[in-house]
Amino acid sequence: MLKEVDIVLLGTGLAPLVAANQLLHQGKSVLILNPDWDFFTENSELPLDPLWAGPDTTVSSKRLRRNLSDAVLEELRPDYPGPVEFGVLPADAQSTQKGYRDPHAPVVRARERLWIRTEGKPHDPSSDHLLSQIYVETVDAGLQATELEGLSATRRFPGYAGREPTAHWGIALQRLCEVDVNRYRTGVLEYIRHKLPADQLLCGVTQIEPRADELHFYSQGRMHSLKVREELIIFWTPKISPWIDRNFVAHLPSSVKAQELDEYSPLGVRVWEEWGLISREGLNPNTVAHFGDIIAWAEIEGYPSTAALSSLHYLRVLRRGPLIDPKLVHHPESGLGGLSVESFQSISDLCQGFLRWERFSIRSMQVRYIFEWRGKKSAPGVDKFWRKEIFGVPTRIVHGCDGPMTEVVHRARQSAGVNL
Repeated sequence: MLKEVDIVLLGTGLAPLVAANQLLHQGKSVLILNPDWDFFTENSELPLDPLWAGPDTTVSSKRLRRNLSDAVLEELRPDYPGPVEFGVLPADAQSTQKGYRDPHAPVVRARERLWIRTEGKPHDPSSDHLLSQIYVETVDAGLQATELEGLSATRRFPGYAGREPTAHWGIALQRLCEVDVNRYRTGVLEYIRHKLPADQLLCGVTQIEPRADELHFYSQGRMHSLKVREELIIFWTPKISPWIDRNFVAHLPSSVKAQELDEYSPLGVRVWEEWGLISREGLNPNTVAHFGDIIAWAEIEGYPSTAALSSLHYLRVLRRGPLIDPKLVHHPESGLGGLSVESFQSISDLCQGFLRWERFSIRSMQVRYIFEWRGKKSAPGVDKFWRKEIFGVPTRIVHGCDGPMTEVVHRARQSAGVNL
């Protein structure tokens, strides 16, 4: 085990791995500490930006451009050890035969983004505001937005089985991107494991305590201590919150505590339910569709063949749940890890009410917890770091380390001093 190190990275998920890669390129010595037993147990990276309006969120033209293929590929390719492929769906016979494609590479897919609203039914006013805002911002940004009505709107929704005329209308945007999250982050993890000795990338670390200019922690059956020459960088996700509250927030001077907490603390944690549904209908692979509190798309991994695209039956559904107090996320008596009646009702309304399915099967379901931030930090791309000292150790707390994977990579690279 090292006796001293330039920079210690504390966090879960993809962000500390990307930051470590950049710091190693700069010639820094790095130690990664993860209190979880696996890097991706928290599973806090999303394959796409939900583009959802929160209390203080705006869908700006800049945010929309960050979801276009050139911007996404520019962000992801530098830290991945192999190719990151790009695919426009559907794949035709010529495109699948042209050139070599790595069958194991993560793929950035460009799909149409569709928002559907049902006329004659009560809706959240923020949803109407979001649709208007998206249309205005796309036009101002020079992007293409199309208004759709009736079957021309609903038939684009993946899995829609209705045939009769409808009173739906919607807005479709030109192709925005979603990413193979699992392939990308697994590739980055294996790459960093190859570059770092085993005792410099540690999971299941406990009792992490800064003392004077040293950091103490328990790992591999014993206590360790080392001198931190430059700084401790903490990647703030919900699983790291208890440590930050105990070792950082609790020791802020009363004179600055209220002001800094208001500026830097998260507004809350958004619960996201990710459902995998089996559809009897073939799914439209071209569209990521929004309906109420739900986003749905045909599940694809890698660059699919034409035959695979013609027989898609797994519908991935991302449902927005409540915004909760971060302190309640991992409380054993909070009941937040279970499903609610509203969850099943929402899925039933989607499948049987809107999509007109006679029946549906649930393939999988998991709950994710992702921060939402105050003010302009509620949108992806948080633009500040929280710099302090914890018992003599210079410390930086990095926001925006969960959510859309492209934004996670962006923030991780910024934390390592990459000028983006």
